Amino acid sequence: MLEDRLFDTPLAVLLMMLIYVFLVAVPACRLTSRLGYAGAWGLLALVPGLNVLGLWILAFARWPRRRHDTNYPELA
Repeated sequence: MLEDRLFDTPLAVLLMMLIYVFLVAVPACRLTSRLGYAGAWGLLALVPGLNVLGLWILAFARWPRRRHDTNYPELA
């Protein structure tokens, strides 16, 4: 029967969504803040399509933390 399924309840769906946010958004926010950007940039990881765009922006942008640290050599 449909009522016997565990993952059909709204509470189970909410729990799965919270686990997904915890597993994806928390590390992404911490990584972006360690790179020198605002931690809220990590929330792009939750939006389909924008997560890939965010990765490309981070990969090719000049990192703010690197701008202020003279120990890093400049890359071409």
